[in-house]
Amino acid sequence: MDNQTQLVTAMQTLAEALEHRVPAAATTKLISETATSLAQCNGVAFTGTFQQFLNRVPVTKFSDGLSFTPEEHRLWQQVEAHKQLGNNLWAARV
Repeated sequence: MDNQTQLVTAMQTLAEALEHRVPAAATTKLISETATSLAQCNGVAFTGTFQQFLNRVPVTKFSDGLSFTPEEHRLWQQVEAHKQLGNNLWAARV
């Protein structure tokens, strides 16, 4: 499984877990919508979408006052492990 597929799968799984516990949270909506968008993107669109997500999610999560359960935290770590994909956007500018 490639990095993009792993990331989308981790985000979808995290979104499902959050939808069971906090379905109305903005963080849940952001993760779910981004996972859907990423599943349809490739190349620079993928990295740009993911970088935008990485920029927005800390503020959204803080605004929600959301704390992850241990399982959600494990899933979040899987998402964070792919931060370098968002950083690949810089190479596209060269």
